[in-house]
Amino acid sequence: MREKTSEGLSNILTMLVLAGTYLLLYTVLIFLIQSSYNPATKDFSGSSSLLICLFGAGSSIVLLRQLKKSEVLLYNPAFSVKKTISVIVLGCLVKLLFILGMATLITKNSESMASSEQTLSQMMQGLPFAVSIFIFCVCTPIMEEVVFRGGIMSVVFKNRLIIGIIVSSLIFASFHLPQNLFEWILYIGAGLILGLSYGKTNQLFIPFAIHFFTNLFSSYI
Repeated sequence: MREKTSEGLSNILTMLVLAGTYLLLYTVLIFLIQSSYNPATKDFSGSSSLLICLFGAGSSIVLLRQLKKSEVLLYNPAFSVKKTISVIVLGCLVKLLFILGMATLITKNSESMASSEQTLSQMMQGLPFAVSIFIFCVCTPIMEEVVFRGGIMSVVFKNRLIIGIIVSSLIFASFHLPQNLFEWILYIGAGLILGLSYGKTNQLFIPFAIHFFTNLFSSYI
C-alpha cells in the first residue's frame, strides 16, 4: 500500500515538473514571437526567425528527454508499420472531419474564431511560411503530446486508461481557452481522438503524427 502511495506521489510530482517545464517553455516561445514581431514591416527578421526555430526545437527536445525518464514509448515495436500508418490515416480522417464539422457550427453560431486560435493566427502571420509550419506543426504538437497524452495518460493515469483519456482531453481543451459550448466540444473531441489513438497503440508517435498532419491541413485553409 505504501509503495503504491509512494509511486502515485512520485508520478504526480513528475507530471507537475513536466507541466511546469512545458508552461515555462511555451510562455517564453510565445514571448519570443511577440517581442520579435516588427509592426512597421509586419514581419520578422532572419535572426529572430532562426532564434524562434532553435528555441522551439530545444523546448521539444527538453520535454521529450524529461518524458523519456518515465519510460513512455515514443514508438511501440509490437505495432507493425502497416498498422501504425493505418491508425494515423484513420485518426487524421476522423479528426479532420470532426474539426470541419465543428468549424461549420462555430462559424454559424459565432462571429469570430476561438480567441486562442485568432491570437495564434495573428502571431504566426508575419513569420516565414517554413518557420510557421515548423513551430505550429512540429514543435507545438510535440510539446502538447508530451504533456497531455504522454504525461497525463502514461504517468498520472497509466493504469486507468479511460480516466486518463477523459482528464487529458478536458485539460487539453481548457488550455486552448474555448469561448463557447461549440469550442469546448471541438477541443474535447480533438483531445479524445488523440487520446484514443495513443491509448490503443501505446506509442506517442501516433497522436503526434495525427496532430502534425491536421495542423498542417489547418494551415492551408
